[in-house]
Amino acid sequence: MNNISVKQTQSISLEEVSGRLDFLWLELTARCNLKCIHCYAESAPIPKFQDKLTPQDYFRLIDEASFLACRKIQFIGGEPTLVRELPDFIKHARKRGFEFIEVFTNGTTISDKLLQCFMDNDVAVAISFYSDKAEIHDDITKKFGSHKATLRNIKRILGAGLRIRAGI
Repeated sequence: MNNISVKQTQSISLEEVSGRLDFLWLELTARCNLKCIHCYAESAPIPKFQDKLTPQDYFRLIDEASFLACRKIQFIGGEPTLVRELPDFIKHARKRGFEFIEVFTNGTTISDKLLQCFMDNDVAVAISFYSDKAEIHDDITKKFGSHKATLRNIKRILGAGLRIRAGI
């Protein structure tokens, strides 16, 4: 799809653009608290690349995708739970009519406040999980204790009644 801004599409009917954008992936940051050996984005605690978009840019992108009748969104990273504005983005997407909202996370940094936001906004959660053996998982993430933190948060998410899937 071409880059179409809301201003450019004001004279286009919703029927003309409906179906052109089905799913929006927003990579919120290059930062990650882990150093996974296979990371396609080369994310890390101190990433090689600086984040380019501002929170206002993300709000605008959510608005534009909503205008184009997009109703599915996924927040990814790096590690999206490290982004302070993630709850605001989630709430904004819900208000803009997104029917499916998902956060793809490593599952190690989900605070009580963020979990409540997930519950309040019926957020689906996708979690990277590399092994049922802690030493293998931690070796892949290069962070001791990441398996334990991920497993603990998987249990919390399930306990909250949220949809969850694992990227293995």
